[in-house]
Order: sequence, then structure tokens, then C-alpha cells
Amino acid sequence: MKTLQTIMFACLLFCTVTITFTGCSKDSASLSNATNIKSSTEENAVADKAPGCALPSAPTLQASPVVCRDIPEDCTASASGATSYSWTVKGGTIISYNLNKSQVRIRWSSLAKSVSVKAVNSCGSSASSTVNVTRVIPKCL
Repeated sequence: MKTLQTIMFACLLFCTVTITFTGCSKDSASLSNATNIKSSTEENAVADKAPGCALPSAPTLQASPVVCRDIPEDCTASASGATSYSWTVKGGTIISYNLNKSQVRIRWSSLAKSVSVKAVNSCGSSASSTVNVTRVIPKCL
């Protein structure tokens, strides 16, 4: 007589792993008898492993390549399928952002280089979009 046992356990990064055993008795459960092993994630799903899960599109980034040192500048991103955004700033500091981080305010230094953004959803992150700073104006009125 075949028995069916399902074991669920939580692992790091919000994932659940389900292992189903068939053909084992209570006394001799082993991984060699596993017939169905699957995992699912909530926060860090991988699109190609989760049916119906789609990554967001690469964001459209609105930012100026000419910036003023020490004067805050707003940068905006928009992408289909995004629930949040992940920003990288080289040569500046993010001083504020809105609720889903689609808009950030950056204070640029004299070493301003670039701003990049990725769109994020429960399936993962998109490719990044970048604007390189081509000129830093030392004093703006």
C-alpha cells in the first residue's frame, strides 16, 4: 500500500518548499522516493520558474544629464508591471522619494556620474535604465 506524505517548511527569503513523497511508509521516508519537489516564493520569485509570473518592463527614466552641484533634482521612472523601483546613484545622494519610489530627489555632488533605475515586482527586477551626467554646473542660481 502506497502512502502519501507532504512536508512543508519555510526557508530564507520568504519561500516555501513542498516535498511530496509517494511509496514510502512512515518508517522509511527518504528523498530518493520523492516524486514531486516544488518551491514557490512571494517576494523573490524568478519569472521563468513561476508560471504566469512576468517581470516588469525596463523603465523609462526622466533625468537631466546636466546637473547643478548641491541643488536637488527630481528624477522619475515609469514601467509597465512595476510595483516599486530600485535606484542607484553615483556621485549623489537620494534625499527623498515617493511611496513606490517612482520619483526620487537627488542632491548631486561635484563628482556626479549617473543615475540608474530598475523596475521591481513580485517576480523580480527588470533591466536597468541609466542617464549619465555629462556636465556638473558648480553654482546654480
